[in-house]
Amino acid sequence: MYRSILCNLLMVLSTQWLCLASFCSARQPNVLLVMTDDQGYGDLGVHGNSMIQTPTLDQFARQSLRLTDFHVEPTCAETRSALMSGQFPLRVGVWHTIMGRSIMRADAVTMPQVFQASGYRTGMFGKWHLGDNYPYRPQDRGFDVTLHHGGGGVGQTPDVWGNDYFDDVYLASGNAGQAAAENDSREERSSVAASRLTPVRGYCTDVFFRAAEEFILDDREQPFFCYLATNAPHGPYYVEESYKQPYLEQGVPEPMASFYGMISNIDDNFKGLLQLLEDQSLSRDTIVVFMTDNGTAAGYRPQGKEGEWSGFNAGMRGTKGQAYEGGHRVPCFIRFPDGRMADTEFDGLAAHVDLLPTLAGIAGIDTHPAEHLDGRNLLDDVHRTQASEPRSLVVQSHRVERPRLWTKSAVLLEDWRLIDGKELYSLKQDPGQTQDLADAHPDKVRQLRAVYEAWWRDCAPNPDQYSRIPIGSPGVGQVTLTAHDWHGPQPPWNQKMILKQPATNGYWEISVDRPGWYQFLLARQPLEAPLALNGNKAVLQIGESVQTVETHPRAVVAPITMQLEAGEFRLSTKLLGTEHGSQEVGAFVVYANYLGEQRPESAELPNWLVPGDRVAWLGGTLFERAQETGRLESEFAARAPLSGLTFCNLAWSGDDASGRARAVFGAPGDGKSRRTADLQLAQPSVVVVAYGMSEALDETIAIASFQEELQALVLEQKSAGREVVLCEVPELVVDTPATATGIDWPEVQRKYETRRTSLDEAIGEVAKRTSKLTPTIVVRLPELHTSWFEQAQYVSPAGYQAWASQFAQSAVGAGAEVAGSLMTRLEPLAVEANRLFFEMHRPQNETYLYLFRKHEQGNNGVEPPQNRPLLVDLQLRLLEEAGRPQD
Repeated sequence: MYRSILCNLLMVLSTQWLCLASFCSARQPNVLLVMTDDQGYGDLGVHGNSMIQTPTLDQFARQSLRLTDFHVEPTCAETRSALMSGQFPLRVGVWHTIMGRSIMRADAVTMPQVFQASGYRTGMFGKWHLGDNYPYRPQDRGFDVTLHHGGGGVGQTPDVWGNDYFDDVYLASGNAGQAAAENDSREERSSVAASRLTPVRGYCTDVFFRAAEEFILDDREQPFFCYLATNAPHGPYYVEESYKQPYLEQGVPEPMASFYGMISNIDDNFKGLLQLLEDQSLSRDTIVVFMTDNGTAAGYRPQGKEGEWSGFNAGMRGTKGQAYEGGHRVPCFIRFPDGRMADTEFDGLAAHVDLLPTLAGIAGIDTHPAEHLDGRNLLDDVHRTQASEPRSLVVQSHRVERPRLWTKSAVLLEDWRLIDGKELYSLKQDPGQTQDLADAHPDKVRQLRAVYEAWWRDCAPNPDQYSRIPIGSPGVGQVTLTAHDWHGPQPPWNQKMILKQPATNGYWEISVDRPGWYQFLLARQPLEAPLALNGNKAVLQIGESVQTVETHPRAVVAPITMQLEAGEFRLSTKLLGTEHGSQEVGAFVVYANYLGEQRPESAELPNWLVPGDRVAWLGGTLFERAQETGRLESEFAARAPLSGLTFCNLAWSGDDASGRARAVFGAPGDGKSRRTADLQLAQPSVVVVAYGMSEALDETIAIASFQEELQALVLEQKSAGREVVLCEVPELVVDTPATATGIDWPEVQRKYETRRTSLDEAIGEVAKRTSKLTPTIVVRLPELHTSWFEQAQYVSPAGYQAWASQFAQSAVGAGAEVAGSLMTRLEPLAVEANRLFFEMHRPQNETYLYLFRKHEQGNNGVEPPQNRPLLVDLQLRLLEEAGRPQD
């Protein structure tokens, strides 16, 4: 069983094992488990790859116990479920990477829960891929601290929209990314650990390693279990030029050059992590494991062009997703404290399920609360001096809704491999698996088929048992369902597929945890990238309950409210009347909110708004400074909580219809270009234009010029597919003494009102001229009272409260009285959302309000795009809070 390097080791092995047990009894060792994504056995220099540069991993391998016949599943989610649970993937409900079949069953006990039960603090960084909703997230499965992306890779459908490996926004819990949670009220009212959207700086692999290092250093008294699972070198193959260029120069083709570059980057980060352990005197207290999750994805291309490097697969057949050896035999190195078992190879059959019991055994803890493990403590095999019963293993990649016997399966017994139940290979004679020996050894085929059939019966996969996504769980808040977890034939599982808007549909398996009223927002894309529904009806079916609502083509979500009983249901959607005609199209994203036992009152919308609108406020000082109170958005949300409205404030102090204030210090025409860009950034379905106040106070602006500029703006926005609402200039009412603020208000009113009437006439004329295809609606804004002004041009917070309330009442009706406690909950969310959007379209390093911060340009440079998911999160929470029962 053992290679020559084990000669003479057995005589001293028992002594070393006693030393290790003594070490563990003195202090429980830390455990650092590093796993990379899609890196195969041959993607390391130490395994014979002469091209790739992995000096740190190569040296680490020589310091470690090397499991040379170590196997995982041919694809990643299955491997991760086995690694975390110590059980075969079929047993815990994972047999795909999408379709809801990558979600590990909630009753599976995990490795971090085992270590947590023994007093370890636990952290997870990188790729999880075992569920994105409660109770399947890493913080629900035993990790105290997490920083991870969504789905099975950066840029997949559940991931934060727009992530691209550099300067991303990830999900954090515990004290990871704590600064981003300062204004997050969800933690305060929730017994369930929330995921916080956390902007990060740098390349994904660098970020995850840095987070792991911070976790390691956070507490030196308590032992740690750290799971660092990089998403690299999984595609898309994005990496800095400095890492891939050396490989391109040596003739390595793309995408292999980038794939290798990503691995070299991992190697550099691994070097820094090991050095940290050394510098902090943690090496003698820490067990370090390195492994990968399946065979190579881009490191081997035997049919490449002549003269190109074709990669290296260590003489094996097969790559990621395949049942041949190269699809599932991967590196696994275990470095013990103080160099125990260094440069040792174990060539016995080993697998992912073995690491939980093995690491628990090394740490001197039992595997409680796990009741069943399919793996075993490998150190029992390593130091066994007598021959034992040969071990068998089964690995399989189903990648279908319902698991199938034999599909992409491999039965492993000593040097024999049975592929798909029919091809037989002897690795001892034929390591490349080129000669099928099934006809020559029928008895061996029968033996291995019997192994597989017994394994299948034991795992007892049940495709009718689902890892259901719960909605309405107490303390959880809004639930986001994405097409990644659709059950169906063609789920769009990554963001590029979503952008193509395919004509496809599927369904989610959910559980309703509380009876009551729920609101569902159906969308074609996440609100980070809002897309018009472009249809006329939306259908929601939950179990036997079906509800159909009419939708406006411009709306970005279809809000549907439904009363549900508690229980398990199938949830499906349909969007009708889209550009796909009679082809069935589902909502790729659904946001679900629990509303309570009673349906909230929600006023009817005015004729200039439709359910699911995304509203942009456009104007001057009056609307811009409304951002600071959040009252405007809060009033609309509170009075029409079931309408699914979201808002962005694009107003600019001192701005007029020409947009000249937006030019800052540029040419006057730059302001128009900036306004166009701002509106494109906001992606509204309706633009509420409130120009005229600046023009009313500035006699140098000709009314004709105002009308011309306003008309051009309206036509521009309509050509972009947006509806436009024009606001008349509000009246000015003098209700303060003329000298109360040192301002001659009667004189101001006289001049203002003289021009206001003419400006309103111009606004009306623009509405007539631009209503040929779609009507341009004109609305009246509430009058402004001089008693509301705290300065010449600024309305006070109390004034905005009164004005915004009047505006909302005139638009959506008085309705029920809005409770003060509700506004107290809503306004902070609206203020923070306004602040984030302000920084998106007016970064602090360029706005004239904050020119003194221009020296911070380097710090601000990556902030604006990262604000979008945080902004959307706040907008959705505003809707969630507005629909919650009032105190």
